[in-house]
Amino acid sequence: MARNRFYVVQVGRSPGIYSSYWDAQRQTLRFPRGYLKGFTSLAAAEKYFGMGTESSCMPDKLQISTSAEARNSLKVYADGVCRGNGREVAQGGFGVYFGFSDPRNRQGALKGPQQTNQRADLAAVLCAIQLAAKEQIPAGMQRRPVQIYTKSSYVIFCLTAGYQKWVRNGWQTASGAPVKNQDLIADIVTEARQSGLLVSVDHIRKNSRNVGIERANEMAAYAARGAMDNRDINDLTYRISNVAIA
Repeated sequence: MARNRFYVVQVGRSPGIYSSYWDAQRQTLRFPRGYLKGFTSLAAAEKYFGMGTESSCMPDKLQISTSAEARNSLKVYADGVCRGNGREVAQGGFGVYFGFSDPRNRQGALKGPQQTNQRADLAAVLCAIQLAAKEQIPAGMQRRPVQIYTKSSYVIFCLTAGYQKWVRNGWQTASGAPVKNQDLIADIVTEARQSGLLVSVDHIRKNSRNVGIERANEMAAYAARGAMDNRDINDLTYRISNVAIA
C-alpha cells in the first residue's frame, strides 16, 4: 500500500498542504474541529484542498470573507526572495503558485533599483491579485473570494494594521520617516479594491514545509537567479566590448 506523502489541513491554524505529517499535525493539534487528511500524490492533495470547506481560522486579512464565499475561494501561494539582500548586487524574484502544473503559475524578476526581500514578497502578492482578477466569478456569487498565503509577517502587517496607521499619518512612520515600500503597499490595496475580488491574505509560518509556499519559493529563487545571471552576462559583454584593441 502506497504511503501518504502529502497532508491536507482543511481546518487548523494554517490551512494548506504539508509534506510532513508532524508539521501538519501541529496545525490541528488542540485546534477546534481541526482536521487533516493524507494523500499519496500532490495532485490529489491539491484537488481535495481546492474543493474547500469552511475555514475555522482565517486571521490577518485584508478583507474578511463569509463562510459561503470561503467554500468557493481560490487559493494562491505567493513568495519572494532576494539574492544578495542588502548588497548593491542584490536581485529579487517572486513566485505565485496556484497548483501542480497550473498554467496560471507565475514567476518574475523584481524590477527597479530597490532590490530587497520585503519588496519581493510584496510584488508576489500584487502579482497574485492581478492574476486572480482574471478569473471568472463562480455562478451565484457577486465577487470571487481569493485566499493568498504568504510566509512574510511583514506583508501581513503592511496590509492590516500598518496600512491603516500609515494612511492616517500621511504615509509616515511614528518617527516621521517616509514609509518604505509605500508604492507596492498602496498598489496592492488599490488592486484588491478595484478588482472586485474578496481578498484575504493569510500567514503561514516559515519552515512549516507547506508545499504551496515551497513551490512559490522555488519559482521566486529561479527567477532571481536567472535575472542575476543575465545581468552578469550583460555586464561582461559590455566590459569586453569596451576593451581597447591594440
